[in-house]
Amino acid sequence: MKEGYIMKTTNYKTGNLQFFAVTVKAGHGGAGNYGRGYFVPLTLNIMAADAKEAAERARWTKRVKHHDKSAILNVRKIDRDTYMQIKKQNNDDLFLKVTSIQEQRLLVDMTDRICYEPELVKKEKEEKPKLFKNKFIRNPKKFFTRYYDDSTAHEYDYEAM
Repeated sequence: MKEGYIMKTTNYKTGNLQFFAVTVKAGHGGAGNYGRGYFVPLTLNIMAADAKEAAERARWTKRVKHHDKSAILNVRKIDRDTYMQIKKQNNDDLFLKVTSIQEQRLLVDMTDRICYEPELVKKEKEEKPKLFKNKFIRNPKKFFTRYYDDSTAHEYDYEAM
């Protein structure tokens, strides 16, 4: 290890780790039937020093939507028995075992597991209508470059535009 290098992960030998169940958004629906906003909720068992580290480890686990800001749905501290139960459930889960989309289509029925979260719709700005001599101008850029004469600029009120 390089000198001055700081490990970001906790040392497992120190024994100060706790058990966490982290629920995350996993997978993607693809561009076809299940587009943006669809995900599969997945509960992962994570050993970490604190909840923040558990969330970070879960975010970079395979199949998780890594770059989604709301990818971590829930982080809760659990005991060892619950940790082992979640581990067994994940080991038996075919969704986590498949290696390609073709295998997933053949082996896993995802219709009951897929959840939808509506996207945040951006509000569009309402532009004020452009008026020229109290008439609506449909394309102001085209109008002012083609039809407006600079010699008559002093006659018109620019504040109304």
